[in-house]
Amino acid sequence: MPNAPKKPKLTDTQLVLLSAAAQRPDGAVLPPPPSLTLNKRALWKVLNSLLKTDFIAERPAKLEGEVWRTEDEQRFTLVITETGLQAIGIEADVDVINTSSRHHFNTSLPSPKPTPKHSTLIDLMKRPDGATVSELMAVTGWQAHSVRGAISGTLKKKLGLRVTSESVADHGRVYHIVDAEAAQ
Repeated sequence: MPNAPKKPKLTDTQLVLLSAAAQRPDGAVLPPPPSLTLNKRALWKVLNSLLKTDFIAERPAKLEGEVWRTEDEQRFTLVITETGLQAIGIEADVDVINTSSRHHFNTSLPSPKPTPKHSTLIDLMKRPDGATVSELMAVTGWQAHSVRGAISGTLKKKLGLRVTSESVADHGRVYHIVDAEAAQ
């Protein structure tokens, strides 16, 4: 008899958050159920642990939705994922999720649109010569760590762009967007 996949071990708090999200039409994790009496720091730690395990994910927040964080005027909330549903024993069939009256939220929302500053980064990195961190800092007014964070976080992870870099003599590290058509 083949070994069945192990069910993840969830804390009571994680289980309550995921169960409450699974019962909401939009799959929203926030606000936490009133039965949870955690301070903000404790809640933040639990939510981050669920993000790291892909049981929940960030999505653009609706105007009336509770906000998890903001970045460049973009508001994000948290929703349960297919993995999160499976972790609490709910079959995570996308068709069922999208059509079931109990679980009809969409787990594949479109990625966020780039902000004007991110569009500027994209335009510079699409150039044949690419762009250095110094050039990107000059046009955005950001510090180097913020530019690198935007490249790895927003451009690569959230917008799904393929970004490469290379060390060029007399210029330092130069960043390029490989699929320029996808960035438009």
